[in-house]
Amino acid sequence: MIEIKGEDGFFNFKDSVYTCYLKFPILKKLEEKNLFHYEDVAVLTQFFEGLTSSIIVELLEQNSKMQETTMQELEEREAPIAKIWNDTIMVSIVGSLDSNRVLKIIDKVLEFLEKTEIDNVIVDIGSIYDMNSEVARQIIKLNNAIHYMGSNAYLTGITPAIAKSLTHLDLNLENIKTYSTTQKAMESIIGN
Repeated sequence: MIEIKGEDGFFNFKDSVYTCYLKFPILKKLEEKNLFHYEDVAVLTQFFEGLTSSIIVELLEQNSKMQETTMQELEEREAPIAKIWNDTIMVSIVGSLDSNRVLKIIDKVLEFLEKTEIDNVIVDIGSIYDMNSEVARQIIKLNNAIHYMGSNAYLTGITPAIAKSLTHLDLNLENIKTYSTTQKAMESIIGN
């Protein structure tokens, strides 16, 4: 079983065939005692093939559950929400953005805003890998969604590279409050 599952529970299909080979020592003993009959071989073969199949199904289910748990953990970590002041939260977006991921982030932020009374949402994009027109449009959607919930959105983490990319995209970002750092956004919030 350890050979099949591996020390860390990792499953490999080619290793599962070893359970089928478990029948051979039994068949050898039957042959040595002249008890080797086709019916017995068929029953043993069917048993060990069934065992192999059930092990494969069990391990696939475990692997699927582990992947689902990992995906949920990644989704929670990919855009963490932290309350950083009385009525202010910060959402840090790291990595690459696509339509699906932004929709999940928007849902997460809107759900949080629905449950709490938050006036200000700081969205930090300083760790986004690639700023292109699709990503910029998604950020505008996030900004608009925050406004529709009655909160103010502040976009922070604007690096020179991101600023340069945004200027070349020919998108209207005039309604988005942008800051190079979270500190500058906080100073603006506290000053209001």
